[in-house]
Amino acid sequence: MYQSSMEFLGEALADYFMKLAREPSAWLSLAIKCLCEKLANGHTCFDLQMAGEGLPSTDEWAEKLRGSGVVGIPGQIAPLILDSRNCLYFYRYHFYEQRLASLIFARSQITSDVDTVLIREILDDLFVSHGPLPNMQKVAAAIAASRHLCILTGGPGTGKTSALARIIVLLLRISATSLRIKLAAPTGKAARRMQESLRASLLQSDKFGILPAGIPDKAVTLHSLLGARMDGSGFVHDSEHPLDCDVLIIDEASMIDLALMYRVMDALPTSSRLILLGDRNQLASVEAGAVLGEIADEGGFDLEHRADILAMTGESLDPGFNPNPLSQCHIALSHNYRFKADSGIGELCRAVNAGEFDKVKAILDDPAYPDVAAMEWKGWHVLENIIQKNYKDYTDVILQGDALSAFRAFSRFRVLCAHREGEVGVMGANAAIEEILFQSGQIAARSGFYAGRPIMILQNEASLHLLNGDIGITLKDREGMLRVCFEASDGAIRWLSPGRLPPHETAWSMTIHKSQGSEFDSVLMLLPAKMSPVMTRSLLYTGISRARNDFMLYGLKCLSDVIRNTPVRRSGIRRTFDLE
Repeated sequence: MYQSSMEFLGEALADYFMKLAREPSAWLSLAIKCLCEKLANGHTCFDLQMAGEGLPSTDEWAEKLRGSGVVGIPGQIAPLILDSRNCLYFYRYHFYEQRLASLIFARSQITSDVDTVLIREILDDLFVSHGPLPNMQKVAAAIAASRHLCILTGGPGTGKTSALARIIVLLLRISATSLRIKLAAPTGKAARRMQESLRASLLQSDKFGILPAGIPDKAVTLHSLLGARMDGSGFVHDSEHPLDCDVLIIDEASMIDLALMYRVMDALPTSSRLILLGDRNQLASVEAGAVLGEIADEGGFDLEHRADILAMTGESLDPGFNPNPLSQCHIALSHNYRFKADSGIGELCRAVNAGEFDKVKAILDDPAYPDVAAMEWKGWHVLENIIQKNYKDYTDVILQGDALSAFRAFSRFRVLCAHREGEVGVMGANAAIEEILFQSGQIAARSGFYAGRPIMILQNEASLHLLNGDIGITLKDREGMLRVCFEASDGAIRWLSPGRLPPHETAWSMTIHKSQGSEFDSVLMLLPAKMSPVMTRSLLYTGISRARNDFMLYGLKCLSDVIRNTPVRRSGIRRTFDLE
């Protein structure tokens, strides 16, 4: 549906610009259609050099476009912009990209005068030694304290939240005045998880002692942070009405698209620190752009910066192979605290990211890794026992009517799908799971609202404090009436009548895209037999990395194609920094 809509938009825009053009041509029409197709697939521009066979040469095409009267060059105001590398943009995306690159570069250059001795003393107290290898969490804290941009990346279990808790404590202890620290994430679900995880890290560690005043206790969505206007006309905060904060910390940064990241950077005061956390290997944003992947550069640190880090942390770093403004602000965490050395899930994540299909298959087949399993798709009847067993704790709790226990039990297992449609898509999976649980007597109905039916909200509804992606559970209240429960970030339960809910759907399963920001004890992933563009290496990795203890994969026919499918989003941010 989305692809068809973009094709329709491409046709409509091509017709519109052809009427505006001083010199309309078939090449102009084709370029606009290609650009719309690229935007639909997450790119911010259309590179004429990547056009393929049967199309005009790059130079001929570029000359034709520049003479059309609707295509300008950087610095001009025109509907379309063709840059010096023959990449075609809509004006808005070119502006966002160039302005964002400028803002990121400027912030990467800002450093703070710090008391090196004091920072070393605090960091030695907050972090334990890793032995011969440098403690990169400790290095990240030093960067966050001494620079106004800190990019912290790593997969699940690499300690991003643990490092963040210590970074916050460090910043509060070295500040001469009170700090206004704000926490944010792209989605409501991600914001709540960030809030919960940070609170748990702060409470669980015995290294903090008495926590300093100023610890933030609430995370919000980026749209809420910026003050999104209800009429859709933009945001309250921008460069003229900046955010009121000294430190902005954003989690799940891989999910932020180009336009939203520009808005954040535009509204952030120059004097404020920005800390970005995320996993570069996860799925990129739904909309155009892959900002975290573009700016999280691994070129390393130059000699002067390594000396500063050594003084603040006592950690000695290897020379960088290509130190640059972005790499000086980036720390990639690789040591995994969640997965042990013999963890099949951990090994599987590494093999998928490396694109090693033979190793992926070997891990899935190796009995030495009992936490992972895979088999060909043979129909839902094969999964009946797995579904019944993994949802038994949840359906048992439903009979008790305890909402908190129901949410805890439901979070232990999830079926993840690559697609929405089809037998192994979300729609087919939800129907099949309902039938299996109904036939086993674990639920009382297989349609409509029934006790135990999980639902996912599909549209924000501010009046009910519900966000797209929120999970609700249907239970009977004290009067025996069916209500849908939602868990707030503080653990409080809200009960709503089913009739008041915004658009929603059954949530026994969900797409891998929707699962970002969530974790489950066990995950069952379903892959269809037919390959599609959305089935990429990052999709596979994202699904696997949602599992804490057990991962099961059903559907192996196109696994090798999925691992090989690693589309790179075209963007000009890295070119602006001369990193390509």
